[in-house]
Amino acid sequence: MFLEAIVERFNCTGFLYRELLLSLQG
Repeated sequence: MFLEAIVERFNCTGFLYRELLLSLQG
């Protein structure tokens, strides 16, 4: 489904973004 693909991609990018923020803060 199209929505599922968007949500899955958002979860992946959101995880990478969180890792990036943690690495910058730490």
